Amino acid sequence: MTKNLKPSSIPILGMLASNPMSGYELKQKIEKTTGYFWNESYGQLYPQLKYLSENGYIKEIEQDNGDSKRVKKSYTIADKGRNAMKEWLSKPPKDQALRVEILLKIFFANQGDHEQIRQHIIEHKEKSTKTINALFGIKNMINEQFSNHPDAKFWLITLDHGIKTYQATINWADESLNSLNQ
Repeated sequence: MTKNLKPSSIPILGMLASNPMSGYELKQKIEKTTGYFWNESYGQLYPQLKYLSENGYIKEIEQDNGDSKRVKKSYTIADKGRNAMKEWLSKPPKDQALRVEILLKIFFANQGDHEQIRQHIIEHKEKSTKTINALFGIKNMINEQFSNHPDAKFWLITLDHGIKTYQATINWADESLNSLNQ
């Protein structure tokens, strides 16, 4: 059943399993949650919503849009979508190809400006520090506001991976900068 689904279908089905959402709401939710490790662009999201709807994985629903006279088009997961999620969850994860541009730049650094490479590492560390701080904020919010939510332990396990990965990146950047300074 899941062999026809693209990887970008999975976060859509997962998010809709919790509650109905519009395409815009889905994009926002993905950015604030799985977006730290699995991004979806609008260019991926809307074609997948159409595909999933046309093939019975999700259903279009109309929701009152408050004061607006326009009806908001939202989506909810269908039984076929829940079954596809369960099937996908039961299979082992596929290996992901590692593509880290800064490592490619460093690998070929001797062909360029060494000081620019050093600056790339500093900027990479700064971005990683901002991200890890955001992840700690999310972790605190989950612990304070969602500690009794049935998904909280899974969210925290996912966050822990991100925190440890970014901490390793920060440590690597410090060691790399020290090495370049010698």
